[in-house]
Amino acid sequence: MRKIINVLVSNSFQQFQMSINRPMFRFCVIAQPIIFGLLLGMMYLKKSPEDFMLYAVLGSGLSTFWSSICFSSASDINRERWYGTLENLFAAPVGFKWIVLGKILGNSLWGLISILISIAGRVRGGVAASHSSQNRTYGFPISGSSHFTFTVYLSLALR
Repeated sequence: MRKIINVLVSNSFQQFQMSINRPMFRFCVIAQPIIFGLLLGMMYLKKSPEDFMLYAVLGSGLSTFWSSICFSSASDINRERWYGTLENLFAAPVGFKWIVLGKILGNSLWGLISILISIAGRVRGGVAASHSSQNRTYGFPISGSSHFTFTVYLSLALR
């Protein structure tokens, strides 16, 4: 049992460190909650604070959590196949399922960080501030053309 726990912890830590090196994963974890928050925030701007918090904040966080786990874990298996190490993982003494679970746990930590980014972006500006007469996104007054500019700058910063 101790051997399995060591494999889970070490594989999760390694996956946590290696995942952020990929540009697409950085986009999924950092930029995607912000972009989803902007889009859902504009959609639910005139709704009640409860609906806004449920759909705009938690919805954007959970969708980025799911995409970081799903897409990254699936691409990790494909990457292992591409590098020719998938066969070694199948033949590992500890078992393939524990190695894959370690990868999923490492990606789940990044997914939790994306949920925190989504929540922090909305709570920082205040949910009530988002329901004022101005168009406020993440606590700042932003016009429609600024959303595009913000997205372009963010994508360039993540390269």
